Amino acid sequence: MVHSYQCNRGVAILHINKTICLCPPAYYGNWCEFFSDRITVIARLDQDTLPKT
Repeated sequence: MVHSYQCNRGVAILHINKTICLCPPAYYGNWCEFFSDRITVIARLDQDTLPKT
């Protein structure tokens, strides 16, 4: 039997008699017990606006 409280903030799935947790993006660990407060920065360079060399 799978109980949702096993995965803290994630989704519990029973797979071959073992509980697997699918964690939301900011959480990790076997039971989604750790929080990652990292900031993701995505930089985009537009070739049309770069100076010509």
